[in-house]
Amino acid sequence: MADRNNTDFPGKLGDFSTGRTVTPFQIAYAGTRWKRHNLYCPRTNLLFGFTPKAGCSTIAKLFFYNAEDHELRHFQEWPHRYRLDYQKKVPTKLSSWLSQRPVKIKFVRDPFSRAVSCYTHMMRTKLIQYMVKIDGSAIRPYSGGDKRSGLPSFSEFLDWLEAIRLEFANPHFGLQRIPFESSVFRYDYVVKIEQMQERITEINASLDIPLTVPDALLASRHHLTRRGYDGSFVGETPYYDLGISADGRNAPPYASFYNKRLAEKVRKLFRKDIELYHYQESFDHILEH
Repeated sequence: MADRNNTDFPGKLGDFSTGRTVTPFQIAYAGTRWKRHNLYCPRTNLLFGFTPKAGCSTIAKLFFYNAEDHELRHFQEWPHRYRLDYQKKVPTKLSSWLSQRPVKIKFVRDPFSRAVSCYTHMMRTKLIQYMVKIDGSAIRPYSGGDKRSGLPSFSEFLDWLEAIRLEFANPHFGLQRIPFESSVFRYDYVVKIEQMQERITEINASLDIPLTVPDALLASRHHLTRRGYDGSFVGETPYYDLGISADGRNAPPYASFYNKRLAEKVRKLFRKDIELYHYQESFDHILEH
């Protein structure tokens, strides 16, 4: 039986637990992340925590499928538009967290595969503008005409991440861990999306209203089987030369973006996520590849 009082992720990374000075900006950032990236259902007294580029579309669909008993077709195409409307009607409040004691579940993704997903997503969207703002970095921002020209490689993307304060960055490329998550915003359970079905089955043993995972959700459009691939390393290849389509469906497998140097860099950048959510084995898997 799953133990609600033991998340198996007891990390001591929060600022309060380490005794570091906490600034008003840090508190405001944590509050904003907490409100935007948690969904609360009063009927079931469940709270889902999620992060962009960590299966967030799938998690939103799973939440509404269980919270509102709707068919997936009601929100299949635009889950985040539906989510934003829902959050206006049912905002996530700290008072609910403290007084109602909901069952709190955080969904997370392997930081190594997520780093590649953050990279390819950023290259295809207006998020690339964040990289233009970093003066003097190794990044070659696009310039006029074809916006795809000059887009950086995955390696250069990681160089840019090293130049910013990742803990308080845009969540589309920042940490999955919310500031103070280990001290204030503690979750009852953590679910790795790579093992979602198995983990939810364990958690259901402790829930009054068990969660249902529709088979259709396990075939997310974000995690399709990739194109035929010859196994070569592409971590130093400029984005445009990768030949990735506009929807990103034909991107190379995430492991092909790594060599030992880049794997070490991601392990350092996302150390807090790797430690808090127990993804140390993923580094070994990358090196084996």
